[in-house]
Amino acid sequence: MKKMFLLIIIILLLSSCSTSNEATNETVDASFQEVSVSNESTKAIGNEDDTNISLEVIYGDDFWGIYDFSTGPYNSRDEFEVSLYTYIEEVESTLNKEGWKDQYALSGIEHIFVKLIIKPNLGKHATISEPEVYGVNAVVFNLYVLPEVMTGEIKRNPICHEMVHMVSYDVIQERWAYNPELNEGLAEYVAYEIGGDLFDCTYGFDDHIAATLYASYLVENGIVNSEEVKSIASKLCENSIEPQFPLDTEEWNLSFSLAISFCKFIVDNYSLDDYVYLQDTTSKPEEMSIKEGRLKDMNQEWMEYFYNIETDYTMDDMNAYMLKYK
Repeated sequence: MKKMFLLIIIILLLSSCSTSNEATNETVDASFQEVSVSNESTKAIGNEDDTNISLEVIYGDDFWGIYDFSTGPYNSRDEFEVSLYTYIEEVESTLNKEGWKDQYALSGIEHIFVKLIIKPNLGKHATISEPEVYGVNAVVFNLYVLPEVMTGEIKRNPICHEMVHMVSYDVIQERWAYNPELNEGLAEYVAYEIGGDLFDCTYGFDDHIAATLYASYLVENGIVNSEEVKSIASKLCENSIEPQFPLDTEEWNLSFSLAISFCKFIVDNYSLDDYVYLQDTTSKPEEMSIKEGRLKDMNQEWMEYFYNIETDYTMDDMNAYMLKYK
């Protein structure tokens, strides 16, 4: 049973969480292209901090009128907004990024909006756009979510994961993080640690075991070979602003699961602050070289640990759990 859970967690995690630079009709551009404020339903969370930047939730439509969310995690807008803001506060505290909005103030921004858009056939459980200039002195993050997440048909809630991406976005560099794999690993690790995932983890959760089993599954079924696994794992320490995840679905999922395992290893053996430092962007070449050196050393330590993991879990256990929660 534990195995099924692990594989399911990886597949569901994979399809659900990731920042989006993809070209959808609603996806925003990193260049902060200006858009006009439309007649959306709007409600403020009412949060302001010392930077005097307000944080508000807005809606692309009257989704609670269009869909039946009575069996989902949020029966009303108020419940959704309270939960969203709670996630943001917990993410700020966990990452020691209470001042994340300061970078927007430097650009004259006074308002940050999170715009909920329920999007059928999204291709993943949820995704969040890069910020877009919105009206006057404001930016908006478009939060796309599958209807099945809000109705409760999907057994996990990816909203907290997306809030980690939002809080850790680098305005100056106009990108999410030092590299995409580290960014995804951090988002999922933090979301799980602060209880931001409603997945029924009856059998416990171990990122290392899940990643190991998934890698073994791919190798045993001839989908990838062991050298490809090592190649993907070693790319976690590459410095690139371009996505490193392979285009192939199975290999993309594998990259995601390996990134989560790597994050957990760094946090367990060093600290979360170390990991955040590694995944944050920087414009200082001397800091980048130090970062690259530390990251490569840590990556090698993790790979040596990862390839020696032993487990009694079986693929049959994981498959059964997947059938229950897919």
